[in-house]
Amino acid sequence: MAENTVRTGRLDSCPNQSVESLINGKVQNAKWENFISKETNEYIVGVRGDISILNEVSPIHLQFAVDGDRFEIRFLEIDKEAQDIDGTNEFINYLCGLYDQGISEMENTNQPIPDQEVKNADYSADQLIAESNSYDGIYSFEDESCSVSFTLIGDTWQSEFLLKTGLGSDYDSENIEYDGGIVNTNSLFEESGNIEIGHLNGNTLITNISGRSVTLRKAQ
Repeated sequence: MAENTVRTGRLDSCPNQSVESLINGKVQNAKWENFISKETNEYIVGVRGDISILNEVSPIHLQFAVDGDRFEIRFLEIDKEAQDIDGTNEFINYLCGLYDQGISEMENTNQPIPDQEVKNADYSADQLIAESNSYDGIYSFEDESCSVSFTLIGDTWQSEFLLKTGLGSDYDSENIEYDGGIVNTNSLFEESGNIEIGHLNGNTLITNISGRSVTLRKAQ
């Protein structure tokens, strides 16, 4: 039952495909496993196999913790090295094809620009600016454990994260965490510009909070 929940489930980053189809598309020699964790008493569904990035093959071990019809990535190991949140986010992008898309875009930057594109260069720049500004607004998410919001203005973002501790709203409000960074096309990065923390898709912002992928929706 737990394994089927994961196999047929969807990730917020690419909800149009099941987890099983994502695994089959990217993980070679995939082998599924499931058991109950002795430490946490949770149902764990794991996948072992190999992935190939830039012609380098690395073994992976991925584990999902399952609670009813919900699940989240609990552990990821690539080439026998445990991954942090950033590494897990990169792997999700890889599963969803976003990593491949980024590589293709970088490769295409060195290609000659057709004459027609040169003629429309000014228009394209204006169009890109308009598309970028269309992301401006407030994106929010809230459940029983936390409340988070991102405010996007131009090429910058600011966030507020409130953890619901159960110690009262006054205490929680006094411990709100604030952060900020830059927006490049449809991706959000830390201030350094080196680490991607989320990406935009229409009126949604997808990021990772406490090890789980979360979708924030834009206020209308």
